[in-house]
Amino acid sequence: AATGPVRTFSIGFEQEEYDELPHARAVAERFGTEHHEFVVRADAVGLLPELARRFGEPFADHAALPTYLLAQLAREHVTVALNGDGGDEIFGGYDRYVNASRLGPAAALPAPARRALAAALRRAPGAGHRHAPGARARRVGDLLALGPAEAHLVRMSRHSWPRRAAAYTPEFLAALDDETTAAVITDTWASSGARTPVECMMDVDRRTYLPGDLLVKADMMTMAHALEGRSPLLDHELVELAYALPTAMKVDGARKKIALRAALRGRVPDALIDRRKQGFELPLAAWFRGELAPLARETLLAPDAAVAGFFRTAEVRRLVEDHAAGARDHGPMLWTLLVFELWHRQVVGGELLEGSHALAA
Repeated sequence: AATGPVRTFSIGFEQEEYDELPHARAVAERFGTEHHEFVVRADAVGLLPELARRFGEPFADHAALPTYLLAQLAREHVTVALNGDGGDEIFGGYDRYVNASRLGPAAALPAPARRALAAALRRAPGAGHRHAPGARARRVGDLLALGPAEAHLVRMSRHSWPRRAAAYTPEFLAALDDETTAAVITDTWASSGARTPVECMMDVDRRTYLPGDLLVKADMMTMAHALEGRSPLLDHELVELAYALPTAMKVDGARKKIALRAALRGRVPDALIDRRKQGFELPLAAWFRGELAPLARETLLAPDAAVAGFFRTAEVRRLVEDHAAGARDHGPMLWTLLVFELWHRQVVGGELLEGSHALAA
């Protein structure tokens, strides 16, 4: 048991739509914790070479950067920290679960009507970030003609296969086996014994996204600072309880995490329980149109860029220029390419880039 106030830690951003610090402070004040926080700015991207060396693979989940900084902040005060990993996967917290449920009636339409609706949604106007209404509508259109497993594959793919294939060089494209990659999701879906489509999505996420991304990210970034991270929501008894709950106690209509919210009602302010879900994301759209625009151009379009051996230079240039002009939000793709470039230079090419250092054996 703690002998003093519980210490809490949070990371925020200058861009208000990405910043959760006010909400974290409200919880800290409610429970009287010793609260610490840090604001991440675009210059933190200088840590990317270090992260590339830590992972040893092109790990493109951009939340790795704030997770690294959060672990660094926490380690200044504690040696063990608790996180909330697993809560969305076992209690139904992702918007995609609600969206899939809402898509059900449209997916049941006759094929001609479904295709017409999908085509109309794909033509939705509007640029801006990936959460803008037009971008959301286009993604829904892409999902309508697919089966449930294939639709979930699309939801869990940061970049669609056609978009990736258009960016690859012919030689690299010929060497890829996309069916094997897709089977990570589709085979797991086929083997699920879940009772409902939403439960099936949650089961697949628990067996793929959680251990393959979220827990890897948390483990690697906390270990980088000799901090022990623990995930109490993944206690096996709590997971077993969540599995036993009916779907309606997790996701129902537009409501998510129903049972978990009910358990916290009266303990945590209602305004925090009922507010819109917010992911742990970087403001990539703004960064790549601002402070990071020169870095993206100079790194990805350099004459000796490693990405040129795998991605068509003309397509990389189009992504950089379209994003800088505000035509489309290519922030996640530019981040992925940047991570790949820095990983390849260091891990494959053996360079020691500024912002990195040799790791202890």
